[in-house]
Amino acid sequence: MSVGPAGFASSNTTGTPDTLFDYWLPRLTGAQLRVLLFLIRRCYGPTHQIDPSAVRISLPQFQKGTTGRDGRTTCGCGIASKSTLTGALKSLEGLGLIVKVMAMDGRGGSGTNTYRLVVRDHPATRVEDGFHPLNTTPTPDDLFDVWLDRLSDVELRILLYIVRHTLGWRKAQDAIDPGQFMKGIQTRDGRVVDEGCGVKTREFLYQALGGLEKRASCTGSGDNTLRSGTSRRATCSASRTIFPISCAPPRARRRMTSTTRETKRSARACLTP
Repeated sequence: MSVGPAGFASSNTTGTPDTLFDYWLPRLTGAQLRVLLFLIRRCYGPTHQIDPSAVRISLPQFQKGTTGRDGRTTCGCGIASKSTLTGALKSLEGLGLIVKVMAMDGRGGSGTNTYRLVVRDHPATRVEDGFHPLNTTPTPDDLFDVWLDRLSDVELRILLYIVRHTLGWRKAQDAIDPGQFMKGIQTRDGRVVDEGCGVKTREFLYQALGGLEKRASCTGSGDNTLRSGTSRRATCSASRTIFPISCAPPRARRRMTSTTRETKRSARACLTP
């Protein structure tokens, strides 16, 4: 499968439960996160799904991807090891996020299993007991179909966090500092908005941001302040056509940022047209 232009086509998105970003993102392992994203895409992405919370899928499809009726291919979840894949599926069942329905073929052997996302309809359901179906973030399909098996675990977490704080809040851009990436956001009255993306050190954070640029998920120049750790916050942007992140050169940054001392020291991330 060939990779298209840098960034994501925002016209095609899959509604992804907000609790995946706000609660589960720092709690899931990399393998669990990949498997869950793969299932969410297969359940909530296609419009022809009879049951939008369940899908029949085989282990090779998890690993190698699928081919649609129109001939369009999508990547796998990025897990090459069968034991790691089955372990992630089993642990997601244990967490109460998915349910596996065993299938048998005509000869009594194992068939293609059906996996169902656990969605709780009652508004009082705790976030750790499944997904609330009404609150979702429009996540670019290309993240699932093209980039899922190309990004490292840390890059994937950071990109999901940015998606949540831009497209998830219906904003064109948002300012995110390293502490928010790592520890999350809490309001002044003590309400927890999210708990970060699961990246624990600034070194990993800056390396992954640089890696996203090199992989063309993020493009641009002037990101030295981001990677050196001297920047307090980066402003991440989205638009109608593509969703890359790029850091503008210093002159452009001074024009775009406000006059406060904090934002003068910040690295400005803007949309690449």
